[in-house]
Amino acid sequence: LVSSMCALPAAQPAIASALGGRVATLMQHAQGSRVVQAALEALPEADVAALVGEVRGRVAEIAVNTHGSWGVCAAFNATKAAFIVDEATEAMALLVGD
Repeated sequence: LVSSMCALPAAQPAIASALGGRVATLMQHAQGSRVVQAALEALPEADVAALVGEVRGRVAEIAVNTHGSWGVCAAFNATKAAFIVDEATEAMALLVGD
């Protein structure tokens, strides 16, 4: 339901508010990751940037989780945030499972 509501402009402020402060945790949960991904595709640019900013410093931690890896990809696709590439590069050994 929430994923579908992300496309409704009237619901977007409430969704951005509800996700705020919870993005890193939600990305590591099956349904939470889907909701975050839908929000990153639909919310206004400023809200997306703020939500993606919550994963700064935690990219590798999130990306080692199956659901989190999809969320990190969605975050990068939505923002092209350089910190995501930088953090993933720094943690490459962890992410490829040496």
